[in-house]
Amino acid sequence: MADQAQKSQQAIEQARINFDKWKIEFDNATKVTVAQISAKTTMDTALMAAEQAASQEVAANIEGENDANKGEQLSKLADMHGQTLGALQNLATVLSKPKKVIRGPDGKVQGVE
Repeated sequence: MADQAQKSQQAIEQARINFDKWKIEFDNATKVTVAQISAKTTMDTALMAAEQAASQEVAANIEGENDANKGEQLSKLADMHGQTLGALQNLATVLSKPKKVIRGPDGKVQGVE
């Protein structure tokens, strides 16, 4: 009986040791994951700041270079806008036309014109 109690006690102790080992490994893995997330957030913030600064610099350069051509560019943009609207109106006209159903010899729909 004492031998069985001793084996049970050893099994319990071994399970406790295994649990403590798992807990330490889990805690360490969690700390590594948190550190990686923190590092990624820091890098993302720095990247966003760099992109914003670059965008502002490009916008400033474009504004300075294009002041003389602004009227011409707006005119071209208005023309392109008009052409796009015309194309959309033509497309709407074509799509809204009545359709003709083509049926096969068996009376089933074969296609649409």
